[in-house]
Amino acid sequence: MKFIQGLKRLDWIIIGAVFFLTILGLAIQYSLSLNQELINFSNFYKQLVFASIGFILMLLVSFLNWIFPYYEYSLSKNKSTKTALRIFIGAIFMSIVLPALFNFFIKI
Repeated sequence: MKFIQGLKRLDWIIIGAVFFLTILGLAIQYSLSLNQELINFSNFYKQLVFASIGFILMLLVSFLNWIFPYYEYSLSKNKSTKTALRIFIGAIFMSIVLPALFNFFIKI
């Protein structure tokens, strides 16, 4: 019963738009795979797997209650928690975004 109530509270317009754009991107990837001399669907299959995983994760995360942890365990109470969170986000940024930007500019 709680699962059905959760389904009713989802924003189906946004989920539908994300699903439509994902399908559109997969269709473009499929047509690009067909337009090669040697037909190779490996990139299309990779995109299909990652799009499926991402869509399932999006639906699972949408069921989480994000308001409860914020009010119960506020980050503003503990200064070291804020600092640790900033370091963690900075480490993620430096390990993911910066190498991708570096590779992008090297290829140009």
